[in-house]
Amino acid sequence: MGRDSSRCAVMQEKGKSRGFGIRPFQPDDAEAILALHVAAIVATSDSYYTHEERNSWASGKSAQNYLDIVAGGETVMVAADLSEKPIGFCGFADAEIRSLYVDPLHQDKGIGTALMRFAESALIASGVRQITIHSGLPALGFYQAHGYVTVSQSTHRTSGGLPIKSFMLVKKVTAISAET
Repeated sequence: MGRDSSRCAVMQEKGKSRGFGIRPFQPDDAEAILALHVAAIVATSDSYYTHEERNSWASGKSAQNYLDIVAGGETVMVAADLSEKPIGFCGFADAEIRSLYVDPLHQDKGIGTALMRFAESALIASGVRQITIHSGLPALGFYQAHGYVTVSQSTHRTSGGLPIKSFMLVKKVTAISAET
């Protein structure tokens, strides 16, 4: 099934194309989302998690997981390059951003920030006034730089069974903050 590239509007910042767009997840994205999700986990620095912890975190994922998440009511948005290839994704529901991953080859280009802002705006539009995120060590600084405050630290058991440090962050939001 081919894609209509007009579905993926190119994000603009100060009049310049950022080279990617954000669009809703489509079922044929599942394999690419799986690959970039695993790549992002495995590429995490040893300063955050050991090789064994990263492999445990990445294990057990399947393309079907993303189809099930969407079928269960979670909104998943995809950042796609101009050829429509997924290069990042963000899942959110209720008052929580549940996932946010960017392909390691496309990090530090504003993609994660754009996906997060999209999710925040959608949650705010639905009446949410506080957004929660559960984050691992690698993304903690990213969320804090965007106004999230760490409220607790815990241990999360990965799909492979190993425990890793996890953090719960919150951000109080208003309708005005969706525009900034």
